[in-house]
Amino acid sequence: MKTKLLILIAMCFLTLSVDAQGENNYKPYKFGVGAMIFIPIGQFSQVDSGAFGFDLQGEYWINRKFGLTLNAGYQEWVKEYSHLNNWSSIPVLGGIKYYLSKTIYVSGKAGLSFFTQNGKGSAFTYAPGLGFKITKRIDLLLLYQSVLKNGDKVEILGVRAGLSF
Repeated sequence: MKTKLLILIAMCFLTLSVDAQGENNYKPYKFGVGAMIFIPIGQFSQVDSGAFGFDLQGEYWINRKFGLTLNAGYQEWVKEYSHLNNWSSIPVLGGIKYYLSKTIYVSGKAGLSFFTQNGKGSAFTYAPGLGFKITKRIDLLLLYQSVLKNGDKVEILGVRAGLSF
């Protein structure tokens, strides 16, 4: 757990320490926080009813349409079953974001989800999505997330409401 916390702190520090080098108040980076809700789909929908979470996101713009992202967050599942035992995870994902217009973007992220229970380890995670800029600082992201471990797949649909700085 200490290692996961250190990774999260390091990501926040690196995101905040990026220096803007653009002109006309153009910043090639953004920092944001988000709140998320999820519903399970597929086989996992038979054993759980949903999840909630939050994340921190850093985004570095390569140009005005394309950005690289780094996310770290926390997800907690609502129901408790004997084989899940308070299942929660810390996903750490890197990805891309491409703006189709000023208000619509697509994103793709991949990385690892670290489970908070002792001995549960980590799992490969990927999450494509479609986002909408509501204002300059507020956006909504509709996403599909899949967590793969030992041949098992947990699939969820989610909504992330984000605030960027």
